[in-house]
Amino acid sequence: MSGATAPPPLNIVLPPHPAALLRTILDAKEAMGKAFKDGNFALAEVKYAAGDIKSSIIESVGLAQKRVETRIDNIAGVKVIARHA
Repeated sequence: MSGATAPPPLNIVLPPHPAALLRTILDAKEAMGKAFKDGNFALAEVKYAAGDIKSSIIESVGLAQKRVETRIDNIAGVKVIARHA
């Protein structure tokens, strides 16, 4: 019988400038927030000008050019969404 052994060390590779990576991520998140705000405002403008356009959009759509299959994979207890075109 042997005693408990320590787990092997984790080999984590950090980027040379983690602060630069963090700044890039934060900039992308801020840009995404602005894009969502602009999109919601544009949708509100369309609804105000044209009323409910849902039925006309659904009628004008034909067959989809691409199909996306979505499924949820369970990886080590974490649910990860997997999309395949």
